[in-house]
Amino acid sequence: MSEVVIAIHDVHLAFPLVRFRPAGIKEAFLKRLLGRGTGEDQKFWALRGIELSITRGEVIGLVGKNGSGKSTLLRVITGIYAPDRGTVETKGRISSLLELGAGFREELSGDENITLNGAILGYSPQEMAQLRPGIVEFSGLGEFMAQPLRTYSSGMRARLGFAVAAAVRPDILIIDEALAVGDAEFRAKSMARIEALTADQNTTVVIVSHNEAELRRLCTRLVLLERGQVVISGDAETVFGRYRPAGPT
Repeated sequence: MSEVVIAIHDVHLAFPLVRFRPAGIKEAFLKRLLGRGTGEDQKFWALRGIELSITRGEVIGLVGKNGSGKSTLLRVITGIYAPDRGTVETKGRISSLLELGAGFREELSGDENITLNGAILGYSPQEMAQLRPGIVEFSGLGEFMAQPLRTYSSGMRARLGFAVAAAVRPDILIIDEALAVGDAEFRAKSMARIEALTADQNTTVVIVSHNEAELRRLCTRLVLLERGQVVISGDAETVFGRYRPAGPT
């Protein structure tokens, strides 16, 4: 039986929605005069009872409309968000590319950000120095590595971020729309790298994308989310039979 490396049980996560909060006596008086309600916070439940088990070596694609909870679920898996209810258990080292520049510092150079990202992932400067040639080669940013990150375009940031995330050979790789900002050559290289990482079935990948063709090529299973809940989980034909992404196919 395959080893479960991500176990999500009955996960709920809410964000507060502030309707009206008086800042002083004048505002409180106006609230009463105008009848603007109680001023209490309401909650938006981004995730509602998520149940999902992911085994070692799987490539899972999360699909669904914007606001369905995909990116929020990735952040729960990586530990950025703690669920209000339920549990998330992971096994092994997690590397993530959740948004452009996440974990990077604008004032640092590309080289310095490689070292910084490695430290966040638990790697020593010496270990990252050994990985640097492969990272630079994959990203294609050799002549820009001494330049501060603030001079990088969005595509350059994505290339550096993915190169670092993939180079450390994590047990779990989390990707949120990172491939969408790259050019065709970068996307092809990234997809090939993901396939190489998962070829020995030691690395598990969870990816959010609106690109149906990429998901069909990469993923062993798709999970459709709607309103923070899992609607269906299965192969591409089954899931896309229920949902069609709005992006390129």
